Amino acid sequence: MKRLLAVLLLWCAAPLAHAVPQYEYAYRPDARDLSFASIVTGSGYTANASAFKAYIRNATPAISACALTDTSAVLLGATQTRGCAFPAGPTLNVRVRTPAAVTPSRPVIYLLSAWGNAAADTVGSRAQADGYVVVELTYQYWVDALAPLYGAGGFTPVWGRVAALVADQVEPVLPAHTGSAVISSATGSLVAPYFLLWRDPPRAVVTNGVLLSLDWLRRNYRVGPNYWDLGYVNSYAPVFLTMAPAPTQWQMGTTDAFWPNTAPLPNASRGQGADEAFGLFSTLERGWTLSGGDADLYLGAQGHLEPDYAAAIAFIAAH
Repeated sequence: MKRLLAVLLLWCAAPLAHAVPQYEYAYRPDARDLSFASIVTGSGYTANASAFKAYIRNATPAISACALTDTSAVLLGATQTRGCAFPAGPTLNVRVRTPAAVTPSRPVIYLLSAWGNAAADTVGSRAQADGYVVVELTYQYWVDALAPLYGAGGFTPVWGRVAALVADQVEPVLPAHTGSAVISSATGSLVAPYFLLWRDPPRAVVTNGVLLSLDWLRRNYRVGPNYWDLGYVNSYAPVFLTMAPAPTQWQMGTTDAFWPNTAPLPNASRGQGADEAFGLFSTLERGWTLSGGDADLYLGAQGHLEPDYAAAIAFIAAH
């Protein structure tokens, strides 16, 4: 009888072993990395970083360019929506904010926000009021449209690729500007490196709420459909390091639910440790140093979805 029960239990458990929700990856010994040794010693680091960039590009599904539904120049002193129609897919809307008068020496700011919510409105409208042209590439508008695509290549790489294709079409109709900058928050900060893989180097990048241990998320914060996960890495470090040497500010706020050693979120078994969050930054800082770039850690009081705007715009203005 005991043997029969054991066989039945194994038979019942067998299907569960294969019923793992999409993106719920475990540790993988074959996952790509930039090689810890090369980060510590500097030997071979540049080659490793270049190879990893090429790997990500090759792993991202091929997506044809979109075309603007309105190719006229955007108006000054306005907030407008432009559509970009993909040949085999949807027309994605992007919001463009322009000041009444532009300063051509300033960069256009691409805003990569998680939800396109009040946080995006606040950051976008404040940058617009401060004289910047802002292009909002937000998840809220695109989630349903992207769903058929990100199963093949991961949500964040596909969103980054699509955002880059849209930016390529929008940029020619923008007012005069010099280069670009990125302000991102939450999942948008995970998208930023994938967005920039397909773009000219930015003048500055600001991320918020993304100093997170991928292993901690996998073990302690399972929320579907886990947009933040990828099968080919065991840490976010090699992905983020693809942005180097672009000057990058890494923001983390004390009211962020992922702030180290805070009470765990409802779906989490424990909070993130300080060594996990800031150990990641130490690795990033080393990679930026090897690349000849500037990685800045900014600790403020902001939450997860909205970066500290004053610190972000000051960092961009300094570069």
